Amino acid sequence: NGPISGCNGSASELCAPSGYTSYVWNTGETVECINVSSPGDYSVTVQDPVGCSAIDTFSIAFNPPPSVNITGSTIICKNSLANWCATAGFPAYLWSNGGTAECINVSKDTIYSVQITDTNGCTASASAALSVVNISPSIFESNGLLTCDTFNTSYTYSWLINGVPNGCTTDTCTPTFAAIYSVIVTDTITGCSETANYNYVIIGINEIESESVITIYPNPFSENEFKIEFRNLNSEKTNIEIFDAVGRLVFSDEFVVPSNRFQHNIKLPSDSKGIYYAHIRSKGRMTVKKIIGS
Repeated sequence: NGPISGCNGSASELCAPSGYTSYVWNTGETVECINVSSPGDYSVTVQDPVGCSAIDTFSIAFNPPPSVNITGSTIICKNSLANWCATAGFPAYLWSNGGTAECINVSKDTIYSVQITDTNGCTASASAALSVVNISPSIFESNGLLTCDTFNTSYTYSWLINGVPNGCTTDTCTPTFAAIYSVIVTDTITGCSETANYNYVIIGINEIESESVITIYPNPFSENEFKIEFRNLNSEKTNIEIFDAVGRLVFSDEFVVPSNRFQHNIKLPSDSKGIYYAHIRSKGRMTVKKIIGS
């Protein structure tokens, strides 16, 4: 007795009735039970204590092994899911994460496997690895420069000030005024993006000495023009940079103040309505002035 079929690659046990004095199988084995792994006819001759003998033949078939594959994306972005499916049509599935359906959702950076069982009771397995893209950017400040600490030649960078793009497109950006600075880092190979934020606070600006008076007028200004008046900065090299509300540089100039009282005319690009910040540097110090265009 024994199964009438088995699975290729596995062994099935065939046994003759117990209690006989001898057993001779056509495989050459002389025990009561044998293990077989090939299809065909198996016969056994038995002999009892009296010396009488009998023969019986048993046929067994081996079913072809099932085949299973896993389909689905093998690369995902952090905090997302991939839907993986094993080959359809089997009555039973068992995944390494405990799932028992044809399809599962996966999210961890690891190897998953599935075992299927067909209608003959034969099994097959497949495995696949999931890779999770983990950019995890952060921003740090050093010497007046904001730097994203995650650098890769396949990454692109897009900086924002208070949620508005400011034009910085490398892993560094020079802050222009106190605000929330953000950088969106995108992996151009996978398309995954992650964002880091930094609250930039200006503390203890070394302002130009109080005896040096800097006045901006009119403020608010109109028609894109205004004046900056300097007092007591005679013969001092002075630098002016004007940024808009999202940190874009819209004007810059450098000159030597020629007299103790000097007016410098500023003309911004057309349609310059909004808030601006003038960074004025002289004597190794800086003053920031807020200007409004109306």
